[in-house]
Amino acid sequence: INPSLGNQPSGVNPSPRDTILLNWTITNPKQLKQLKLIGRAPDGSVNSELKRFDFSKGIPNVLKNFCNLQEELTCKNVPTDARTPGDYVFEITADSNKESGENTISLKTDTIKIKPNIVPLKIVQLKVNDQAADTKYFIPLNSSKPIRFATISWQVEGGKDMKIELLPSPGKIPPVGCIIYPLSQQPSSQT
Repeated sequence: INPSLGNQPSGVNPSPRDTILLNWTITNPKQLKQLKLIGRAPDGSVNSELKRFDFSKGIPNVLKNFCNLQEELTCKNVPTDARTPGDYVFEITADSNKESGENTISLKTDTIKIKPNIVPLKIVQLKVNDQAADTKYFIPLNSSKPIRFATISWQVEGGKDMKIELLPSPGKIPPVGCIIYPLSQQPSSQT
């Protein structure tokens, strides 16, 4: 048994459905009893759970769409469960069904990086009293007709993990919303 291992190029930016895909070729596949595949971080901690593939009765069903058996066993684009950003080193271990000689051979990939998919934040709309809010927004005070409240509405687009705050109050807000903000009748400035 002599496995060779390949993988996607480093710096992969997957969508949430994507995963790291691995390729490997094994010579003398008739001697293959089992393959084990595990992903680890560079510090050795497991970040892609151990998978075992039993070859004692041919190509396992889970690999049939990815593997071809001729003189060599060639497997291409085998999906892993690695989806979260981080560094991965995959190790494939081939166990032989031979009683004598070397029973196990292992190979490791180079470090594969999954970078976070960064979605830029965009303020689609910000209005005060139904008017587009510029960087500075002035509300004139009129003692004969006092304004007690300002209506602030907004719409923000971005990734699912975005955090939006409207300060000084109310703080954390949803991506789309509206609040009624009380105004002081004394001249002041708030940012």
